[in-house]
Formats: sequence, structure tokens, C-alpha cells
Amino acid sequence: ISSISKDNAAYHTGMLDINDRALLLKTNIMDATPYMYVSPANMMFSTIWIAVVIAIFAVIKRKKEQFKETDEIGV
Repeated sequence: ISSISKDNAAYHTGMLDINDRALLLKTNIMDATPYMYVSPANMMFSTIWIAVVIAIFAVIKRKKEQFKETDEIGV
């Protein structure tokens, strides 16, 4: 584009294409930005979320073991 004169239609088309690509890049960066922040709040929410998932699996495992024990006893 730098080698084309500014009054040429190809220059105008090229600049419009660059503008569209820049807007698309800006939109993609804006969409990805919340996932890139490492803040204390995000770290705490992630930790809580992981703890909840681990707790759910622990409860399920404990219940499964209790059911297995009751089946072995025959109660």
C-alpha cells in the first residue's frame, strides 16, 4: 500500500481492508481481556470453584463407599 499513490482506488481499498482487520483484532482482544487478568478476586473465585468441585467428588465418593458397605453387610 505504501508504494501506491494516495489517490488510487487500490490504496483506498487497501486502507479499508486494514481498517476492518484492525477492528476485528480490537474486538478479539476485548473479548479475550477478561480471561487474561490475574486479580485477587479472580484467583479467589477460581479457588472456590475448584474447591467446590473437589468437595462434590469427595461427597460422591463417600456416599458410594457407604452404599458399598451397606451392600456388604446386607442391611
